[in-house]
Amino acid sequence: MELSGSRRNKKVITSYQRALGQERAKRHYYNKLKLRDDLQRQVEQLEAQYDQLVRTMFGNKERQNQTSCLHRMYVELAQVKRTLTQENTELERLKANYLTVEKKILQLSTTESKRFSTLIQEQTDRRRNPQLKLGRLKANYLTGEKKILQLSTTESKRISTLIQEQTNRRRNPQLKVNLLTSDQFYDLMAESFLEIKEFRESKNCSSTGMDVFGWRDRHIFNQDKVAFSLNKVFHGQELEKIMGGLWPALLQPEIMVKMHPSNAKRLDEEAVVYYYTHERDEGAVRVRAFVLVMRLNLGPEGYVIVFRTLNPKTYLQQDEGFPSSGRRLKASHGEHVPVIWLNSFVWSFYEYVGNQKNDFRYTTGGEIQGNALTSANWWYIEMLRAAMDFETQVIGSRGLLRL
Repeated sequence: MELSGSRRNKKVITSYQRALGQERAKRHYYNKLKLRDDLQRQVEQLEAQYDQLVRTMFGNKERQNQTSCLHRMYVELAQVKRTLTQENTELERLKANYLTVEKKILQLSTTESKRFSTLIQEQTDRRRNPQLKLGRLKANYLTGEKKILQLSTTESKRISTLIQEQTNRRRNPQLKVNLLTSDQFYDLMAESFLEIKEFRESKNCSSTGMDVFGWRDRHIFNQDKVAFSLNKVFHGQELEKIMGGLWPALLQPEIMVKMHPSNAKRLDEEAVVYYYTHERDEGAVRVRAFVLVMRLNLGPEGYVIVFRTLNPKTYLQQDEGFPSSGRRLKASHGEHVPVIWLNSFVWSFYEYVGNQKNDFRYTTGGEIQGNALTSANWWYIEMLRAAMDFETQVIGSRGLLRL
């Protein structure tokens, strides 16, 4: 009896020491987690202060010379490097989480193996009491099965949550962009206007010779792209009235339902930046773009509206879950999805016709990257369809019949 009581006391002491050790390990683990979170917040605060200092320093400078341009390129590369570093840190964190889960599963498997070995040993030692042996084996088996099921359910929920978070980030991305300064905006506007003026004044343009519902074309093939324009005169239409309804619509992203944009930044009453994203072939390709929409009032000559994509390496600072260049994304099903950033330039010219200003000419143009279909005039058919859609939506279908 004394020997049995001594063994029982020894088991109680061993269980208490084990529980005490587990509690200490748990407390030490949570202290480490808290310290890591505090350090992470400090890092984010320092990065935010650094970004603010960079924006402040470059926002107060005048137009930069060649040396400052090189410095700006260096800053852009540094920002790209920081973005890549952040992505690498996130990948390391995910890898660490995966290794932790794998380690837990291995530990559980090892524990269960040891426990079953102990049960087998107990079975050998307790042959004289088969009913007690079978009951304990069944209870231990059910306990282990329940633990494994709980772990599997927990991991399934966690993976489902991660997939849902990734889907939400893809559908509603949180974007951090570099500020577009007034100097950069006016430089883009001046560059765009000079390109438009050069094309309109060029004497090297060709034409298909077709006249479809009053639309006429001009184009120039230049290496791997074609510069084009389509124009039509609208009689009995006041330009100010058309522009008064068109431009406010372009400033409101909820009205531009065909572009599905998210209003990233509104510079002023004459410019706005849209973020555009679209998946093709059921997610096989993701197309993205930052589109700067600008309006220039030329006074008596009319108006110019420019749609020009921005360089994502310069404009995009951080995007949750998505790279800022033409790299590949990893989809939820494990395959890599290529990301294509659009590079386009489209413009619309609205000018008065006649002295009474009761008529106006609408010219839409831009540049298209060359392909095998340009020689077959497919580009003309597509652009003509887009121009006629614009005419129907803004002016009305009756304009198609008034030649």
